[in-house]
Amino acid sequence: MVTPLLEQDWNDLLDLWERSIRATHTFLDPDDIPIFKEVLATDHLGRIDLFCIKDNGIIGVVGVDGKSLELLFVEPSLMGRGIGKMLLEYAMNSCNISKVEVNEDNKHAVEFYKRAGFAVKRRTLCKGLTKRYPMLHMER
Repeated sequence: MVTPLLEQDWNDLLDLWERSIRATHTFLDPDDIPIFKEVLATDHLGRIDLFCIKDNGIIGVVGVDGKSLELLFVEPSLMGRGIGKMLLEYAMNSCNISKVEVNEDNKHAVEFYKRAGFAVKRRTLCKGLTKRYPMLHMER
């Protein structure tokens, strides 16, 4: 069952995020991961709506901001069991999201969103550190 994620769970979310990133984002420079984690913790968590699935701890999390999916991460040992799909369906049906940005090099995620009805609308290179990681802007 998907439930709101509380601020008291942010540290657990950040731990899950890092495990998931290290398992799925092999294209990232490992030295960049702590930088991204700090940005997530200080700039993003307080401004997005967060929801999770728990089973003896957080096993999946989704974050939305308006019509945009801002994050979706699943415990690596549980990937492929429908948790991500459940979180995405919740975000689409309960939060009415219609947009997502995804790293171009994260081929598994790109295909995951395509199967859910998203299509690539444009590609961008961000400024600064993220410039090395092109983003695909997808909509449904």
